[in-house]
Amino acid sequence: MVLYLLLERAIPGLDTNKRVLYLLIYAILIELVQHYLPTRVPSVSDVIADGVGIIVGVILVNYFRSLRICAYCYR
Repeated sequence: MVLYLLLERAIPGLDTNKRVLYLLIYAILIELVQHYLPTRVPSVSDVIADGVGIIVGVILVNYFRSLRICAYCYR
């Protein structure tokens, strides 16, 4: 959720589908990197949790946009 909101603020004109895709790729890459770290274990549930957070971020941005109280959410 936090990464989605930060990406929304950093690149406000980016299409929502592309933003979600980029963040899911990022989540998968993080898990692949963890495979090579001796103290970390990759987990599919982490990617699922990231996906849920992305969905919550999409919902929050759209909700704040509809209320017009989010200064950087306007397009």
